[in-house]
Amino acid sequence: MSRTDGRDSRIAAGLGALLAAAALFLLAESAVARRVGADLFLPFAEGVFLPGRMARMGAALVLCLALGLTGAGRKLLDRADAALKKDRYRWLTAALATGLFFLWAFRVTVPAFMTNDDAAIMRAIGRIPAQGLRSAEHTFSNILFCGFLSLFYRLAPGGYWYAWYHLAAIFLGVTVIGRCVLLKAVRRGWRFPACLAPQGLLCLGLFLAPTAQLSFTVTPAVLGAAAAALILCRDDLPGRASHIAADLGAAALLLLSYLQRIDTGRVALCFWALAEGYRLLRLLLAGREGRRRALAALALAVVLTAGLVLGVGGYSLPMDEAQYKTDRAYNKAEYYRSMVMDYLLDGLTNEQLEQTAGLPPELSNLLRAWYFMDERISTDTFRTITLAYLPAHADDAGNDSFTGGWDSFSAALAGISEEDRAVMETTAAVMAVLLALALLDVAGRGRRAWPEALCAACAVAGTAVLAAYLLWQGRFPLRSFMAISVPSVTTLALMALAVPDGAPVRARTGVRALSALGLAGLCVLAGLCVAAVPYIGQAVTRDDVFFSQHVTEQYALAHPDVTFITNSLEQDLDPFHTADGYPDNIRLWGGTGIAASDDRLYADAFFREDVRFMYRYPSTVVSLMQYLTLDQGPVQARSEAQLSQDIFVVELSRVLPPEEGYTGWYDRNGMTYYFENGAAVTGERTIDGESCTFAPAGAAARLAVIPGPDGLIYSTDAYSLTSPEEQAP
Repeated sequence: MSRTDGRDSRIAAGLGALLAAAALFLLAESAVARRVGADLFLPFAEGVFLPGRMARMGAALVLCLALGLTGAGRKLLDRADAALKKDRYRWLTAALATGLFFLWAFRVTVPAFMTNDDAAIMRAIGRIPAQGLRSAEHTFSNILFCGFLSLFYRLAPGGYWYAWYHLAAIFLGVTVIGRCVLLKAVRRGWRFPACLAPQGLLCLGLFLAPTAQLSFTVTPAVLGAAAAALILCRDDLPGRASHIAADLGAAALLLLSYLQRIDTGRVALCFWALAEGYRLLRLLLAGREGRRRALAALALAVVLTAGLVLGVGGYSLPMDEAQYKTDRAYNKAEYYRSMVMDYLLDGLTNEQLEQTAGLPPELSNLLRAWYFMDERISTDTFRTITLAYLPAHADDAGNDSFTGGWDSFSAALAGISEEDRAVMETTAAVMAVLLALALLDVAGRGRRAWPEALCAACAVAGTAVLAAYLLWQGRFPLRSFMAISVPSVTTLALMALAVPDGAPVRARTGVRALSALGLAGLCVLAGLCVAAVPYIGQAVTRDDVFFSQHVTEQYALAHPDVTFITNSLEQDLDPFHTADGYPDNIRLWGGTGIAASDDRLYADAFFREDVRFMYRYPSTVVSLMQYLTLDQGPVQARSEAQLSQDIFVVELSRVLPPEEGYTGWYDRNGMTYYFENGAAVTGERTIDGESCTFAPAGAAARLAVIPGPDGLIYSTDAYSLTSPEEQAP
């Protein structure tokens, strides 16, 4: 063994020992904290251990830094510094640090899907081996992406392949970004602990939320940020092999991002193009020697990458004329549904919906809960509403346009929650500080640093433009902001750390102050994101978090001959859920592709013998029964099962007369009705010389709660002596 190999082995051993000790500490303190069920150092509340854990980790960090002042500690740090000068050790360090971050994240929170869209994608991909590629044609992801993941479901249908892909993609992206951060920090002359600090803060501030709340919108943003990071650091390493590897890696990451979600892929392409523009500026400012070859390589990489991403990412399955019409009808239905449900509905009153589309108040109330089981809720209905309130979007081709409105802009701003707004504002402040750092580098390092400052300014400007566009469209959830901010903050961090070749290293007071402010801002952002992640620091298990989802699915699987219509009970969606384990007999009352659905259910399905309604909270039954009373007459609901404290299964039935064409009084389940020629009478009527008041159908239909032998019976009454105090609220 040569002297160099022996030194590398000692460096690797020291680095591995340091990170292994950190991993063992994390595992040990996690096990102890979970075992006792409370904080050891800061017992704020029973079962909450995050504050104590943060205190212990902070104490361990201070101890490690203190050990670095000892003779043995300095030698270990010297070895770590020497290791980071080699790219393979930077990759190893970034991967191990990302692994520690994942380990910590899985110990302090419970990963879940951010929205039910990912659950639908997972189930569609899981159906491909049995039903073919077209079963996943209308997911948000490209059919090639779905087909690739379906290969794993073909090999092992019970695997959690979709969730594993998310985690693997985030791990890869965070590792790539961490390696690039380490490279920039080493070129800046920082020691080992300082080099790890930016990656740690980025993990907490940027990547904890995508890891804890998996989303097909944000995961590709992490991949896109990694692609831009590879290009930004491409020329910091010597050797043609490393340059080619960076170009190929960026192309592969961009393609994955684009295939998983095209909208996020487009954002990633913008930041990749910005990185390539920065690289072009650097080449133009470099010496003439080898410039022509470098420019040719850049042009070739850009053309091949863009062609690969746009060409492969635009692939769709071939279709005949019938399939084309079906696909167009589906896309048209989804387009207008999204215009109304995602952009308009919250700002419209029931009176406006009735005036515009002829929807009665009872149906409008259910529409707000995503109820589509009515012939009056159709593609034409949504197009009519869109034409009335967003005329620029009422295009029969179903193509989105830039035209929005100030009303949409202000409504989107007003719709941002306080928690999300705090994260967005803090992220924007961190961006401003990082931009200021890049701009001050021009003063601190001379004119050589102006490309870094320009790239940082373009990143901030691009982020502002993309955010303004989404606000102008009328919808700006946190996941959309994260899809923009993840590549933006990554770009800004690398530009703030960049040191141009040959530039003087003069750390002026202003640069030092802003560096400290930038680190402080990242710390605040990390703290806010940690606080905003669901379930973090709570002593809850996966069974606790996903209890509602699992109990409803188990009940449906135990009754395969019954169809359960539900109003989307899934509040928290389990990513570690087999795609083939979802029961086929659960049907959401808010479907998609309204006009193109071949097996769409309508309101009369509630009264079939093999159909039950599964709901959360009684208010849902009140709204549904008032709506059904409009067309069906009096309706009653018998409680069949209570799956949890707030999840119920009921059987709905019409209140029918004892015989067809019956006229007279009729008592059923404690309620009194009067039928005339088989129809329940409503309103003011005189019967047998006596004036009677019957509850009118619809919005004024009263809901009575009657104790029955099988639990509570809900009934809309046509005539009753029930006092108002006894009626359900």
